[in-house]
Amino acid sequence: MSGSPGVPAAPNKAKIKARVLSIQQDSQFSDKWHLMIDILDSESIKGPNFARKGEKARAFAFDSTPGFSSKDTAPGNTMSAEAEYVGDATHGAFRLDQIRSSS
Repeated sequence: MSGSPGVPAAPNKAKIKARVLSIQQDSQFSDKWHLMIDILDSESIKGPNFARKGEKARAFAFDSTPGFSSKDTAPGNTMSAEAEYVGDATHGAFRLDQIRSSS
């Protein structure tokens, strides 16, 4: 059946280091931010590790996310965070938590 959703990702969490490529505020929810990141390093915390070193990935965070600041996650900045992949094999993004600016 075309257009049906894929199998959701298994529970997972990884510690990542990433460079921010872009950041944009969500058009509907002012407390949500979309980021494009370049994953520089990744280590599994639990479950499968979907954060692969050298890949570009979509991510998101909220104003209430511990350590998040849209100023500190400006393009070109490096950060570390806990990342949980939410989605399926074809569509998804990393939900960021415990963000620390490295730049």
